[in-house]
This record gives sequence, C-alpha cells and structure tokens, in this order.
Amino acid sequence: MNNLCAKCTKSGGCETQEMYGDKISKCFEFTSKQAAAKRIFGNPGKANIQAEKELQRQVEQWLRLRGYHRRSESDINTVSGVRGWQVHLKETRRNPILLDILLLGSDGRFTEFELKVPPIRWSGEAQKALCLKYGKPVFTSLVEVINHVEEWEGGAE
Repeated sequence: MNNLCAKCTKSGGCETQEMYGDKISKCFEFTSKQAAAKRIFGNPGKANIQAEKELQRQVEQWLRLRGYHRRSESDINTVSGVRGWQVHLKETRRNPILLDILLLGSDGRFTEFELKVPPIRWSGEAQKALCLKYGKPVFTSLVEVINHVEEWEGGAE
C-alpha cells in the first residue's frame, strides 16, 4: 500500500489517512467528494470576494451618477462641477488604514465607510477597529449606502 495521501500528497500519511487507517481509498473518496462539492457550490470564499467587488462596483457607479467622481488624475483634469470626490483603494491590504470608500464633499466634509457582504470577514485588525471601536459604518447593500450618503449630504453624520 502506498503511503502517499491523495489529498495532501504528504508522504508518511496525513490526518485524513490516519482517520481512515490504511484505507487510502477513503482518502481518495473524500477528495473526490470535496471536489464535487466545490464544483456544485463553488468556492464560498471566492464567491464572497466576487460579491463584495460587485457591491463596490455598484456603489462607485451610483456615487459617480450622484456627482462624486473618482479622485484620479484623469477625472481631476477633465471633470467639472463635481459634488465631491470618491476615493477607493483597490489594494487595501497594502494600506489597511483606509476603509473601502472615502467620500470628500466639495464643502470640505468627508465620510468614510466599509463595504462588506455577509459573512463579514475583516481584512485586518486596523479595519476591524475602525469599524467596531471607532464607529465607522459598514454597509452590506447599495440601499444602505444611498441612505447614508443622502443623510450625510443633509448635514448629519
């Protein structure tokens, strides 16, 4: 009998192989069932990331329609009559001190918020602290963002 586990390819066995004793075929069976489940249900972590990116895309589009343009070199040089600017960092893991959206009003006020889809997974301790300890809002839908921005524009934050 081969001592190479089909699941993790570690020689000398693994947890799964030990759980089933010397019946390495059980390990193969477990692996194929796991692969089938992944094909049917997808990767939940990847699906969560894709859903969060879609929410971010929707929020950015709505903000642009509302008059908040991206604070990018091209928009700064070509857009006029803006209500304000939106700042959205794409690689927040490299800069965990800013939340997903920083909205800068033309009147000098700002609001900052995080976009998440359930189940909420924090990118880091700083992000978690900003939201939970310091009360920065976390939104899980475009409707929540719309309500927040309209209330913020009215002067209350």
